[in-house]
Amino acid sequence: MMSDAHRWMPRPAGRAGLGRSSVFAALLVTVAAVAVIGIRATATTGASVRLPPPSPAPAISLPLGFARVARYSQLVKNFRFTGSTLPAGWSAGRASNHGFGATLFQRARVSLTGSSVALSATDQPTGGYPYQSGWISTEGSFSMTYGLVDFRAKMPAGQGLWSALWLDQPDHSNPWGEIDVQEMLLGDTHTVYGSLHNWAPGPGWAQLQSTVMAADATQGFHDYQVVWQPGMLTWAIDGVAYAQYTAAQAAAAAQPWPFDGGTGFYLIADLAVAAASEWGGAPNASTVFPATMQVQSVRVWE
Repeated sequence: MMSDAHRWMPRPAGRAGLGRSSVFAALLVTVAAVAVIGIRATATTGASVRLPPPSPAPAISLPLGFARVARYSQLVKNFRFTGSTLPAGWSAGRASNHGFGATLFQRARVSLTGSSVALSATDQPTGGYPYQSGWISTEGSFSMTYGLVDFRAKMPAGQGLWSALWLDQPDHSNPWGEIDVQEMLLGDTHTVYGSLHNWAPGPGWAQLQSTVMAADATQGFHDYQVVWQPGMLTWAIDGVAYAQYTAAQAAAAAQPWPFDGGTGFYLIADLAVAAASEWGGAPNASTVFPATMQVQSVRVWE
């Protein structure tokens, strides 16, 4: 989504120019049952940051009844945001709303702390938008098809804040899919969403699942993960799977499956501030700005 991103069912208009109402009408949303898992917090501060080792790939623990996942063991990318600039392959991109109604993403809202990259949302109006924030991606430099992706990140808290760690394909691809590894509506710092979207070929659809973390996502860094293999995706947090969705399930619902073949998917991390009409709703008087999401590392095994 680097041009005019479409973001999800609760997201704004798509890059293909679909209006919000038509996107809603096109989506066939299946909401999986919420799973509750206990995830140990790992509080991390700037002076005591311990980044995860470069290998091996994390083992994914599967609840009873889950299908076996593929094992990806070759570490092909180990992006660590520990320098004074973004790692090679990552860019803060151009100023854009990326399809959001209230947020203008700007390079000035992306900074390096020495142990992470900080994406900071502010309530300073600019360019006709009431909020600014940060967005980074590997568009044009790195894309992938199949593997295990691990985003290690720490969330802010606040009504109206909307985090996303995800994978997308270039504008107007066909097939065109989106894989959301993690989204949070940060008025609630325990509920994590993972989802899939099909934007082309039609009909468009979205599939959403969620889990409730025992830990507060603002109190430490956590590993938000997806295992993407032919015909199936599995979502996990800190090595514990909480949802799966398969091509067979999509076929049974007459949903086109854009996740096998086609153009590779690139990586994105962003922190948006929602408009009143968007998923989760707008900030309120309790929301504190600036608010910062920190990403410590992004690793990919194939």
